[in-house]
This record gives sequence, structure tokens and C-alpha cells, in this order.
Amino acid sequence: MLQSWHVSIYFSPFPARWPFDSNCINVVHELHTRVRKELITTDKIALLLVIIGALNWLLVGLFQFDLVAAIFGGQQSWLSRVVYSLVGLAGLWSIKMLFSDQRSLVSHPAMKHTPDNDDDKQNQ
Repeated sequence: MLQSWHVSIYFSPFPARWPFDSNCINVVHELHTRVRKELITTDKIALLLVIIGALNWLLVGLFQFDLVAAIFGGQQSWLSRVVYSLVGLAGLWSIKMLFSDQRSLVSHPAMKHTPDNDDDKQNQ
């Protein structure tokens, strides 16, 4: 008995019978989907800011022209410093993309509750 319990836990983080009903599974899936969408939106905003920073550095390198400073009144203006800080924070946020698994960027299909994998059904 103890040995089969250990094997069940080893292959799955959940016991053989799922202790929640299908409504609870749907709520958890919906929450997971919302959080994932918010993270994807944050990743896109960070990527956009990193691209803006890269283009600005391209202009500095090729033409010695700082577009952010030209738009916001010089490198020492508070607006320029805010833009530089946001680009820097976006770069720090984007570091995680280097180490993330490509599969983690797509929602996991096993999290979705379908009638075919309903755990409330009896094994036939």
C-alpha cells in the first residue's frame, strides 16, 4: 500500500483521484490564463522599450545623435532620464527571456479541463 502511494506521488504531483471538482479546475485554468496573458503583455512592452533603446544606441553609434535627448531636451532632463531608466529596466526584465524555455511561452494544454479528461468519471 505504501509502495503504490509512493509510485503515484513519484509520477504525478497529485494523488490518483483529483480532490477537486471540474469547476475548481476551470477556475484555476482561467486564473492561470489571465496571469499568463499579463506576463506576455509585460514581455511585449519590455521588448518594445529594448528596441527603442537599441535604435537610439544605433543612432548614437552611427551618427553621434541621441534621439531621446533631442526629443526630451538633453540627457540631463528628467524626461530623458525617465526614458533611459525605463529602457534599462526593460533590459533587466528581458534577461529572463534568455533563460526561459520556449515551451513555457505557450500555455500548457494539460492545464485545460476538457470532458475527456474529467477526473470525476469512474475508471472504466
